[in-house]
Amino acid sequence: MRILFITSALRKEFGGPPVAVVGASTSLADLGNEVTVMVFGQTSQSIKENQSFYSELEMHNVSVLVAKARRTSIYGGSGNLKDLGKLISEIRKSEILSTHAIYNFQNILIYTITSMIRKPLIVMPHGTLTRYQSRIHKYRKLVVNLFFVNLFVRHVDAILVATEIEKNELDARLQEKSRVVGLGLRLIEDLEMKSDVENTDKKFLFLGRIAPVKRLDVAIEAFAYFVNRMNRNYRLIVCGSGNSEYVRSMVSLAADRDVLDLVEFRGWVDSNEKARVFSECSWLMMTSENENFAMTVAESLAHGIPCIVSKNVALSSVVSNHGAGIVFQTLDPVEIADAMCALVTKDQHEMRSAAFKAGQHFQWDNVARNWNESFEYVIKHRKINV
Repeated sequence: MRILFITSALRKEFGGPPVAVVGASTSLADLGNEVTVMVFGQTSQSIKENQSFYSELEMHNVSVLVAKARRTSIYGGSGNLKDLGKLISEIRKSEILSTHAIYNFQNILIYTITSMIRKPLIVMPHGTLTRYQSRIHKYRKLVVNLFFVNLFVRHVDAILVATEIEKNELDARLQEKSRVVGLGLRLIEDLEMKSDVENTDKKFLFLGRIAPVKRLDVAIEAFAYFVNRMNRNYRLIVCGSGNSEYVRSMVSLAADRDVLDLVEFRGWVDSNEKARVFSECSWLMMTSENENFAMTVAESLAHGIPCIVSKNVALSSVVSNHGAGIVFQTLDPVEIADAMCALVTKDQHEMRSAAFKAGQHFQWDNVARNWNESFEYVIKHRKINV
């Protein structure tokens, strides 16, 4: 197949979508497809700062086109007239288009062009159509949804989602053309579960973008309750970046709760640093208000790290079903502290084995086949109905 991926900036601070674009496109290319990725809304300087994404695409023979942009934006861009010509040319050459996220400027172009050039089109919303996300900026979205949902989303041939939970939260009319394909990660070939449980540091890990929705404040509060009940031999490692003022408020909160000496803020970590962090930490904490997938959980499980997660995290069902940690029901620091106490007193080797086993399901080599089958189905279905 000739596949065209269209995406906003491939920037590490933008979370899951860039990782999904790179992982899916490279894996589909490995299956023998001819894949091109066209990026909107990213400056040359930003590309240099996120070169790892582009290097991986090149390594897997994925062609890359970047539309001209004056600034890097999570909402993408429209490029110039030359870029428009490139986009039209690539759409004509492709058998199917895959765009990521909903509220992006380039989707206006895609809708317009594909309305005239009839090509199969799919979209991956990355959680933006769930009930939780629909409540955010609700009144602002009343206007933009006239186009982005009522026209664009209903115009696409299929909606790809990461989990069954995300599918069930879609509008009933959209569920009919949604397909659960999952998301994957690239595991290190010689990755092995840590077996030296006794000598493993007693460290909880909070990994991800530092933003209000991730509720780091709840994690810090819970950690403070936890160490007061157990002892002060435990640590909380915080890896991620965010608004500097908000990060400072989290540091102040740790100081107010008398755990600043036990909480380590490391900032953003790249893939190599992340591997080292996984090797030194014992458990993952995820206190997010909403996660339609949670790549951090998948990565942790793949490294044999048990997780303590909110029921609002889609992969909480994987954690629960495999006995790979504990799922808490509310974002209440006391309840979470109780769960942390229970977690550290369980059989650690048994939980690590369960986590490692669960993590093996999240390999792009396996997940990409779901994507490939969905692409082929949409192409075939479109040809039948044209």
